[in-house]
Amino acid sequence: MIRTMSIATLFTTLAGGAQAQWVNNTEEDPFGDKKNSISMTIAGGYGFGFRCNGAAEYALVYLTTEKASSGAASMNLMSPKLKLRIDDKPVIDLDAKVDNAGGKLRLSAAGPSALGAVKEISSATKRVAVAVEIAGTRLHTQSFGVSGSRSTIAKAIAACEIPID
Repeated sequence: MIRTMSIATLFTTLAGGAQAQWVNNTEEDPFGDKKNSISMTIAGGYGFGFRCNGAAEYALVYLTTEKASSGAASMNLMSPKLKLRIDDKPVIDLDAKVDNAGGKLRLSAAGPSALGAVKEISSATKRVAVAVEIAGTRLHTQSFGVSGSRSTIAKAIAACEIPID
């Protein structure tokens, strides 16, 4: 619930800006010692960012414009991928999971490969292009600016105490 509210809050904040920049929202867990943090940007109705809940739980997140049905999770049977092109570097393919976030399709990619991509996004100078690939078909392609990505992602990594080289 906290993650969905954070994403909704960030979407509202970002939607008000003339030029999309990255923003961060960090919340204390009132029942634990972890922090929940998300750094995110929007473009063309799509959202993209990095979220974490303590050092052990983190993911890149892509919110699409597509309405999610109650069977959205069944798309996971089709080996969904989150595809990233950071600046003009080669495409990074990440295994992803599909779910419903506030009525929209959300893809999340976790693990060491996702954390490696986060490092590259932090040093990007032009853009981060994101797409979804399901059953070999590319969908939902969108480019995002990188203004503010370095500092906001650094805030999330520090808040969640993620060891990063």
